[in-house]
Amino acid sequence: IYWEAINGTIFNCKFENTSAENGGALLFNCNNCSVINCYFNNLEALNGGSIYLNGTNLNIINCSFNKTESFALIGGGTGGAIACFGGNNIIKGCDFNNTRGWDGGAIYLKASNVIIDNCLFNNCHYSFLNLDQGEGGAIYYIGDYAHIYNCVFDNCYTGNNGGAIRLNGNKWNIVNCTFNKDKVNWFNGGAFEEYGNDGILDNCIFNNCYADNRGGAV
Repeated sequence: IYWEAINGTIFNCKFENTSAENGGALLFNCNNCSVINCYFNNLEALNGGSIYLNGTNLNIINCSFNKTESFALIGGGTGGAIACFGGNNIIKGCDFNNTRGWDGGAIYLKASNVIIDNCLFNNCHYSFLNLDQGEGGAIYYIGDYAHIYNCVFDNCYTGNNGGAIRLNGNKWNIVNCTFNKDKVNWFNGGAFEEYGNDGILDNCIFNNCYADNRGGAV
């Protein structure tokens, strides 16, 4: 589906075995749009294995992503499930299982003021066999005001930095999250790596995380 509009909603849909260059199932160029209670299975794209978002005030609520992938033969694919460009967006109540991408095994964001709340990331990772490449096993966020709340990251991994999360921005919050068996095969931040200022990491649990170089957890 290609959607270029203002004010639209997709409810209760199932997407399986589809592919595209951007957005394996959906490509949004819009503002004030939502995807609710949808299921995505076995999809792929260069950017956004399931959904490619370009706009503001976009919501992805209570969706499930299974075996979705961003691919590139020599690297560069972003967002195994979602690639998001814009701001003031919400991803809430979603689960990501066995998703993979070069940067952002589940979600890649080049955005500002995005909330990711109450989501499960299971076995999200980078796409290729290179042990020293790929960043953000589950989430790669470039921009300010990242808000990540009440999420679980289980067995997420990447080759380069940020086994579960890689942040590059300021004024971020990670609150009430659990990181379990997340790892980096080559460089830094077994669970989480961040470059920026004015961040808050509050009430999080790190269990059995690993980095080959620096920061087994953070």
